[in-house]
Amino acid sequence: MGQRLCVMFPLLASQRTVRHSRTGAVVKDKKECTNGLLHTRTLATVVPQPIDRSHDMASTQASIDIPASADQVWNLVAGFNSLAQWLPMIQHSEAQEHGRLRHLTTVDGTVIVERLESYDNAARTYSYSITEGPFPVTDYLATLKVIEVDAGNSRVEWGGQFTPAGITDAEAVEIFDGVYQGGLQALRDNF
Repeated sequence: MGQRLCVMFPLLASQRTVRHSRTGAVVKDKKECTNGLLHTRTLATVVPQPIDRSHDMASTQASIDIPASADQVWNLVAGFNSLAQWLPMIQHSEAQEHGRLRHLTTVDGTVIVERLESYDNAARTYSYSITEGPFPVTDYLATLKVIEVDAGNSRVEWGGQFTPAGITDAEAVEIFDGVYQGGLQALRDNF
């Protein structure tokens, strides 16, 4: 039968790559006709390893001291949809998906959509990602945190990590340095 297969179906002699659905292993094999018989020969087996992409990400962080208690500052910034109340560049914010998504409109009409990824009221922190916006980055994840310095003073940290898309790390960092530093100064101006 093998001889007849090679003669009747010469395209059966080929090379192929197969991915194992459970393990993710990739097997390359080659079907050959030898003396009219079809044989399969394994060329390579590759088992995937986790890829560490952390080195591909850029990051930046800004902080500012505010002459108000951590509770006072947190009361202003804690609502994920409250950005328009303290950040002048945000003209409008609309909550969706039970408050886990915010649609922001800037003063120049730009739309930014952000998703709440984690929230810890006791630790006074939340993290969010950008799902839509004008920024030339992917995999964006930022964290805003209010820290008590003493009874009447606090420190706010705002930072993020992201993968630049079509720009350098330095250019991406410069964009978000401006966002975080300008945003924190605007927050401080509320106290």
